[in-house]
Amino acid sequence: MGDSMDKERIIFHVDVNNAFLSWTAVKLLEEGYETDIRNIPSVIGGDETKRHGIVLAKSPVAKKMGIKTAETLYSARGKCKNLLIFPPDFKFYKKKSNELFNFLSTLTPDIEIFSIDECFLDLTNTNYLYKDYVSLAYKIKNEIYNKYGFSVNVGIGNNKLCAKMASDFEKPNKVHTLYLNEIERKMWPLDVGELFMVGRKTAEKLKRLGINTIGELANSDMSFLRKHFKNQAQFMWEYANGIDTSPVVSSFSAYKCISVSQTFEEDVSDIERLKATLLIQSQNVGKRLRLQKMYANTIAITMKTFDFKQMSKQMKLNIPINSTNNIYENAIKLLNEFWDGTKIRNIGIRLNNFTDKCCEQSSLFEASCQEDNTVNKILDEINDKFGNSSVLLAATFKDKRRIVMNSFDFNRYISFVDGISNEMDYPNSIRHLLYVVVPAFIINYGVDNERLILECFRKTKIYLSNNIPDNNVNAYFDRKLYKDDSYYSHKFIVIRKNDVDRYITFIDSIVHEFNHALNSMVNEINFDNKYITLRTGISFIKYDINLNPINKDDSFVLEEVINTKQTIDIINVISNISSYNIENIEVSNLLKAINGEIKNIDYKSDAYYLETTIAKPLLDNKTFSSTLKQFRLKGEIEGVRFWFDNITGNSGDYDRLIKLFYEVYSLTISFSKRVFFKNSVINKIKSKKREIEIIISTFNTNCIYK
Repeated sequence: MGDSMDKERIIFHVDVNNAFLSWTAVKLLEEGYETDIRNIPSVIGGDETKRHGIVLAKSPVAKKMGIKTAETLYSARGKCKNLLIFPPDFKFYKKKSNELFNFLSTLTPDIEIFSIDECFLDLTNTNYLYKDYVSLAYKIKNEIYNKYGFSVNVGIGNNKLCAKMASDFEKPNKVHTLYLNEIERKMWPLDVGELFMVGRKTAEKLKRLGINTIGELANSDMSFLRKHFKNQAQFMWEYANGIDTSPVVSSFSAYKCISVSQTFEEDVSDIERLKATLLIQSQNVGKRLRLQKMYANTIAITMKTFDFKQMSKQMKLNIPINSTNNIYENAIKLLNEFWDGTKIRNIGIRLNNFTDKCCEQSSLFEASCQEDNTVNKILDEINDKFGNSSVLLAATFKDKRRIVMNSFDFNRYISFVDGISNEMDYPNSIRHLLYVVVPAFIINYGVDNERLILECFRKTKIYLSNNIPDNNVNAYFDRKLYKDDSYYSHKFIVIRKNDVDRYITFIDSIVHEFNHALNSMVNEINFDNKYITLRTGISFIKYDINLNPINKDDSFVLEEVINTKQTIDIINVISNISSYNIENIEVSNLLKAINGEIKNIDYKSDAYYLETTIAKPLLDNKTFSSTLKQFRLKGEIEGVRFWFDNITGNSGDYDRLIKLFYEVYSLTISFSKRVFFKNSVINKIKSKKREIEIIISTFNTNCIYK
């Protein structure tokens, strides 16, 4: 897994050039369309009459005219009067994608699908078949074009990172190499923003620090990088130096190997810290095994010492395993056998030699498979809900059935809450509850988003008032726009004062409204000549240039449905916080009181009850919930439409879903106001409900992971 091993590896990265536009061109030519749209001003996008239509792909000619991916079709047509717009056809794209990957799988079984239009091939052990890998790459490229009608780039490297970087060097229809001995010459002179996994904001920050090229990043002091980029520093530095030990995981056959590793921020010689790391890793690899319903016959631990020396030790097991506890116990056994106390930079676990047969017990003192699987199933479900390794088996305890929550630094967040409450003059009723609300958001969204969450809490003021106009509303989130040299918004949450006497009502209000605020942080304000749009989750409010509100996007109903589900999830996190080790007595007592209320009233949110009930099969889909959570948080809202329609295979499904939820909402309001014709309204609601169910069913059916 070190450099010596990397030099022996031969990895290809195959990437379709301008996939959506190319595949649409192929389809049109097959149907008799006379012009190849790749040679004219053209784009792939939604219906130009739709409000949210954006450019998904553009031809080289359109690119030269300044048209950009993700800009509105309205804007694109303004740059090119004769622009041709074609709708996406995801079913056809899936067909071409499958054809490509099936063809490539004939070259090697070790193929990892990276996205719908790109993949990695591991050709390391095929030197007896292919003597010249560059010639092979050209042969692959040419055969794909001749056979399927579209071009690809092929990158060749000694690891996945180098192969990926190589395929991006120059497009289209090219072959490039980036071997480890070529990194300094070919990769280091490139702009730092071109490094894989370095986004625009990170690149801008690097440049502000005087790091403009990949080479400058590769030669930067690690302590300096950690100071400014925390955990992100390690992988950026490794990628800049061409270091990538990740395997090509076959997408066409059963796993040959499952592994996980961690590089520490500083070299570690503390055995308890190594054991804690191995425990979390055991949970991780065990879960992946259990998802495949497989058991491992061989386990190994790998280490990289402070001086980059690679070490590993493995053993064959008498009994195949997949439980967290058994993986951990054997990992510790290997650690004790060969680790001599040397400082460790990286440690990991590797499992292989798989079987689908359950273990047989060799001892009366060992847990049965059935019992072990039951416990691990519970653990997996909890971790799915609250994040990986939220819950672990207390493997170091004699009672191996005990389940404990990982340690969590509550004192850190108590100090944070005290700071903002003093600044904003919050009463104790708010301050005390924020002690548990703030950590719950961190746990729910992950520590990687801690900075964004804390920043949002600092910027959002909470008010208590009985002057809420709508008697049916307990709280609301709002923003006021201010025009100075630039536009900015002030966030505030208003909660009905009379509701503070009940913990759960207050928590529901603050979590729900703050979740709106959090999901408006990134790409919050957008300018479009005459208009300003403010984002809240997946919905928008449009203002004119003088800050007069114009309209509210129809997607606000689906936004409320999603937010309601996430509110319930976060409150469940709050309920489970009591399982953590909490030293603060005040917080501990508060949690007991909250849990008492939750149990007594059988907590659930009543907001948008009908719409949330209809959406439940979608909201329960783990792929939908987890992916959408990230989309909303990162402000990549236009990407939601593309992603959703890609899975259903039907362009416009996402927009129809938004419209249908809004229509159901409008009908329920009209139902409550009308005296006559209520049956007709009910029938309309039922009809819309059936349409929603069809779209959701299609999405769930096409999802690989539920």
